[in-house]
Amino acid sequence: MIGGDQMTKLPTHYRASAQRKFSLMLLITALFIVTPVYATAPNGADSDSGVEMVGNVAYVDHLTNLPADFAVMREKKIPMMIFFHASYCGYCVQVDNQFLIPMRLDPEFKGRLLIRRVLVDGDTKYIGLDGKEHDYPHLA
Repeated sequence: MIGGDQMTKLPTHYRASAQRKFSLMLLITALFIVTPVYATAPNGADSDSGVEMVGNVAYVDHLTNLPADFAVMREKKIPMMIFFHASYCGYCVQVDNQFLIPMRLDPEFKGRLLIRRVLVDGDTKYIGLDGKEHDYPHLA
């Protein structure tokens, strides 16, 4: 490491390079320190995950807990839209890209409904209205 007196003995271009590196490291360190202080979640977002929330459930999520979703639906008097899709379905990708993603990003829809996704060929389980865990085929 080069100290103060040694720095003045170096050619100018070496000093400038070392000063730039130090300045860059200082800037990066400052960003890591300051960013969490100023980072705030947008309205309706969970500050830990950035997930848009309606009540205490996510605005868009996989269907995992019907009792929690229904409680929010009753409290907020909003409907739920369930999107059944498969990993191999090209049409499902189009529906997702052309409708669901734009709906999720449009502030007009936030807080007006819950959007739930059901991957029919997945192994995800959900909690039914009976409080028990079920596979998605149980919905049918």
